[in-house]
Amino acid sequence: MYVLKNGEKVNDPMYIMPDEWVNDRVVEKIRSKYGINEELKLVRLGAMDSGNAEFVAFNEYVESIRAWGRGEKEMYAKRKSEVKDVLD
Repeated sequence: MYVLKNGEKVNDPMYIMPDEWVNDRVVEKIRSKYGINEELKLVRLGAMDSGNAEFVAFNEYVESIRAWGRGEKEMYAKRKSEVKDVLD
């Protein structure tokens, strides 16, 4: 349980999660749409032609997921800064 600086108690084990946990969720989201072999193929296509439609779609998707991950990390960092104490 977390005790916040304002005295509120939060009994949610996922109230604060480490960056590594978020990184794993980002990879899971990408892998749910693109397998590793597909990703490697698209990266190669993009290296040859950054305007390739398949690469552009892939890159936009990955960047949207990365943005989601950055937002999650910011949220958890803010929450962590609000915690006064952790109780067992």
